[in-house]
Formats: sequence, structure tokens, C-alpha cells
Amino acid sequence: LCVQPWNVSTMAQAAGLQALTETEYVEEGRQLVFREAQWLKDELVRIGYKVFPSEANYIFFKGPENLFEKCVEHGILIRDCSNYSGLRKGYYRVAVRTHEENQELIRAMRDGTTKAAVAHAEVLKEEEQA
Repeated sequence: LCVQPWNVSTMAQAAGLQALTETEYVEEGRQLVFREAQWLKDELVRIGYKVFPSEANYIFFKGPENLFEKCVEHGILIRDCSNYSGLRKGYYRVAVRTHEENQELIRAMRDGTTKAAVAHAEVLKEEEQA
């Protein structure tokens, strides 16, 4: 038996042991993550982002450099990975959430991508006219 360096009450121990028996709940959670991860990956690719392979409950991808700011405008936070060694602006990570939350994330990303594309087109048009 392993003795932890902190005390755990008898009630907490009983609750922990009971939680370990909840295999159906755990399996439902696993299936949700598998299903939603695939949906998110498909949607990110559909938008035009590069999605990297992952077996975790988050998705790593490359998108527009201003995507973090665009998501914040919609009240959504995504992980900007530009401070990771070897990465630069435009690399992000998102957690797999419920379908409703994932839909909201994709809507914000589509809106941000559309606005970025329109702004880029306007810059190109101005350059042509100059």
C-alpha cells in the first residue's frame, strides 16, 4: 500500500473508490471525445486550417496568425502555441468540448477567417490600384 504525504478523509477515500467503479460514465466520456475530436478536425480542415495528428483530447492546428484575437472578440479562448519551442504565430491548440461548445468555436473561427480573407482581399485591391 502506498501512503500519500497528505491525509485523505475516510469519506473522500470512499468517494474515490466509488468513482473508480463508474466505467459506463468513463466510456461515455471517451466516446464523446472520440466523436467530437473527429468532428472538430473535419471542420477545421473544411475551413482551410492544417490539422496535425493527435490521439489526445485536444487538437493542434495551424491557422491565421490573428485567429487568437478573432476568437477573443467572440468571447472564446484558444491556446496560442507561438511560445512553444520551434513554433511561431499561427499555431494553436483547442480542447475537445461538447458539441454545442465545439459548434460555437467553429462559428467564431469561420467568422474570423472570413473577416481576415476580406481584409486581405481589400489590401490586394488597394495594392492593385496603387
